[in-house]
Amino acid sequence: MKYETKKTIGHSTMSDVFVWLKTDRVYSDATIVDYSSQVMRTKSLANENDLKNIPADLQAFENRFPRNKRFPNEFRSVDAYWAWRKKMISILRGFHGIHAAKKERKGRIDAWAEFIEYAAANVGVGTGLLPQTLIPIHVLIDVAREENISPKEVTNEWLSQKYQEVSNIARRSALSRAVDNINVLRSRSPKIDNIFLTESLRNPKKTLRAKNIGLSGLIKQEIDALIELHCRGILDPILEEEIGEKSASTKAVYYAALVKYIDSAIRCGALTRDTAHLRHAFEKTVFIPTMRSWMTEADSSRKISDRSIFHYTQCLLGLATTLSVGDVSFIEAALTGNRIIQKGRKDSKVMPLKTRDFCERLLRNRDLELKFLSSHINFQRQANDLIETDRNFFGRETKIIQLGCLAAFSAIALWSVPLRISNMLNLRHLGPEPNLIQPARRKGEWHLLLKAEEVKNRRDIKAPISDGPTKALTVLKWYLAEIRPRIPLANESNYFFCGFRGPSLSAGSMRNWLLEHSSKLGIPMDPHNFRHGLASLYLRSHPGEYAQAATLLCNTEATVRRHYAWIDSEAEMRSVQEELIQIGGLKNAR
Repeated sequence: MKYETKKTIGHSTMSDVFVWLKTDRVYSDATIVDYSSQVMRTKSLANENDLKNIPADLQAFENRFPRNKRFPNEFRSVDAYWAWRKKMISILRGFHGIHAAKKERKGRIDAWAEFIEYAAANVGVGTGLLPQTLIPIHVLIDVAREENISPKEVTNEWLSQKYQEVSNIARRSALSRAVDNINVLRSRSPKIDNIFLTESLRNPKKTLRAKNIGLSGLIKQEIDALIELHCRGILDPILEEEIGEKSASTKAVYYAALVKYIDSAIRCGALTRDTAHLRHAFEKTVFIPTMRSWMTEADSSRKISDRSIFHYTQCLLGLATTLSVGDVSFIEAALTGNRIIQKGRKDSKVMPLKTRDFCERLLRNRDLELKFLSSHINFQRQANDLIETDRNFFGRETKIIQLGCLAAFSAIALWSVPLRISNMLNLRHLGPEPNLIQPARRKGEWHLLLKAEEVKNRRDIKAPISDGPTKALTVLKWYLAEIRPRIPLANESNYFFCGFRGPSLSAGSMRNWLLEHSSKLGIPMDPHNFRHGLASLYLRSHPGEYAQAATLLCNTEATVRRHYAWIDSEAEMRSVQEELIQIGGLKNAR
C-alpha cells in the first residue's frame, strides 16, 4: 500500500521522528524512552552518522528493512530483529498519523457500524459462526472507510481494484476472506443482505486468478514517474517553484487511462505481461489492436463509452509525447479521423446520457418535479419524525443528522444558488471570513458571498437565500437550532456543514447520504443533479434564455447552451406538431 501523508510529502527524516516523540508525547514516559532508543538504533543499521540522513517514509523503511533481512551483529536473534522492525513500523505509523486516522475511522457511526451490529448478532454460540469471522471484515471496512465507500457502493470492480492495490499480503488475504464471510452473513440475515447491493460479491482473489492478467510485467514506478512528469507544472525561475501543476483528480484520470490501456493491450495479445519497458506500449503495433478492442468490446463490465475513449486517447497522446517515444502521428490521426473517437469528442461537449435521463424524467413527471423542488421540506419532515418518536434504535441519531444536513443542503441548492459540492461544504457562517452571511438585523437578508478564487469558474458569487413560501430560510434556521448542535465537533468548527471527525463534512458522506435518502423519496440523485435539474426546469419555462441559466449556474453561456440545447429542440418539435394539428383541423379533436 502506498502511504501518502503531509509529513511524507515534506521529506521528513528520522530526526523529525525523534523530536516528535519527545515533544508531542503521545505515549507514556517509559514507551517514549523505549521508542527513542529504537529510533536511534537506525543510525548503525543504516550506516549513517546522523538521523537527518535517514528518511522517515514508511514505505521506504519497509523496503530497506524487509522481514527476511538479517543483522547477526546487531540482534541476538531473528525474533529480536522482527520485534525492533515491528516497533519502528508502529512508531512511523504514529508519526504519520496513520494510527490516528485508523482510530477515527473505527469510531465512525455510519452504515458500516449498523452492519457490524447486525453481523455481531449472527456470530457466536449457537450460530455456527465464530467471532473471528468479523476480523477480516473489519479490515475491509477500514479500506472502504478510507475512501468513504458505503456498503451499498461496494462492487466487485471496486473489490478487485482494492485487492490489487494492497501490497501487504496479510491485508490482501483479509480482504479475500472478508468477502466470503460477508456472503455467509448475507445468506443468514435479510437485514444484512439489504445493507449491500443485490448482486453477489465475488472473492477478488479468485476473480484475479481467473483473469490471470495484470501489470506485473511492467515497472509500476515507471508508470508513476511518467504521470508525475507529465502532470507537473512549469518551473517559475524567479520563485523557483512549479506553477500550473495538474490536480490530483486529473492525475487520476491519466493513471486510469494508462492502466486501462495496458490492461486491454495485454488482454487482446498486443502486449505481453513481461514487457520490459513502458515505451513499447506506445508502439503502433500495440496501439491499433488495443483501440480496436476498446471499440468492439462486447462485455459490458469492461466496455467504456465513446466519451471515455476520446478522453483516454487524449491522455495517451500526452503521455507518449512526454515519454519521447518518437512517432506518435498514428495517435494524432486516430484523434482526428476515427469516427468513434470523433463521436466521443462530440459526446464530451454535451450532457451525459445518465444526467439527461434524470432531467428528462424531471421535466415530464410533475410528481417528481414537486418532490425535487420540495426536497428540503421532505428531509426536514423525516428528521423531525425521528426526533419526535419514542422509539430508540441503533443509528437513530445519525439518521437525524443525515436528514438534517440534507435538508439544509437542498434548501441552499434549490432556493439560493446550486453550488458545486466543494463550494457548498466550504460554506462558513462563523469565523473571521464567513461566506454564508447572516444579517445583523432581525429582518435582514441571508446571502452567500463567495470570492472568485473559491469558485471553479473564477467568478464572484453573491446570491440571496429565498425567504417566504419556499421555506428555505426556515429550514436553515431549523438546521442551526436543531441539527448542527447534535454533531460532536460543532462547537469547534466554523463550517456550516461541520464534520463528525473534522472541521467540515466530506463530499463522500454527503453524496452517500443524498443517494440513500433521495432514493427513498423516489428520485435518486447526486449533489450535481441540483444544478442540472434547476437549469432544465428554468429553460423549459424560459426557452433560449441561456444567459440567465448561466447566471444561475455561475457558468458560461456557451457551456450551458451546449449542455441544454436539447430542451429547446424538444420544445420546437412539440410546437411544430401542434401547428400540424391545427393545419389539419384537429385542434379540438378528442
